[in-house]
Amino acid sequence: MLMDGLEFSLGDYTLNMGATITLKEHPDLKTRELVYKNIYSSRGAPGFGVMQTLMMPMSQLAFNSYTKVQVENVTLDVNIEDKRRTASIQSLRMDKLRYRPGDTVEVEITLQPYFETPIVQTGTITIPKDVPEGVVTLLATNANFHESWQRNRAPLNFATKHQPISRIVGKRGENNSEIIMELFVLNRDSLFRVKNSHICRLQSCPS
Repeated sequence: MLMDGLEFSLGDYTLNMGATITLKEHPDLKTRELVYKNIYSSRGAPGFGVMQTLMMPMSQLAFNSYTKVQVENVTLDVNIEDKRRTASIQSLRMDKLRYRPGDTVEVEITLQPYFETPIVQTGTITIPKDVPEGVVTLLATNANFHESWQRNRAPLNFATKHQPISRIVGKRGENNSEIIMELFVLNRDSLFRVKNSHICRLQSCPS
């Protein structure tokens, strides 16, 4: 067992996990179960992925100032593979440079899987018709970076005291097997955001 743990701590791995947090009965809860599914792939200790998935919801439940709830149990379903399944974004290519409100942006994404041949995925995202004219910024990233970027951009949205219990129970994080595309249009009065998170699943990339 010690050798197995040492081997995983030094080698590549892919962790597919499911976690179910069951809360004790409470009148303010419409559902008692928080279900999370995600995939982590890197080099090091697989336990980091489990901790990363559970740490935020458990912290929000423990320190929530709206409603005090208790956790009844936590169930984990974990599958570990001794192979790394990651990919980096090499390039983004759009079908044109100028768009109008209501247009659909077609994006060609070149991915470099870990020690594999590059692959090309395509995705689309539609600009709302009420978006004002201006410079549009396209962000394409994975779930971990996207959440970190959002925390830096708007930290109060993630503060525990700003999260009613109904929102915590109803919220599910983005999956690391997807590329998240988001458009930002900034004018003098407001920031318009459009998001699409269904482009490429790493499980389907070449192995």
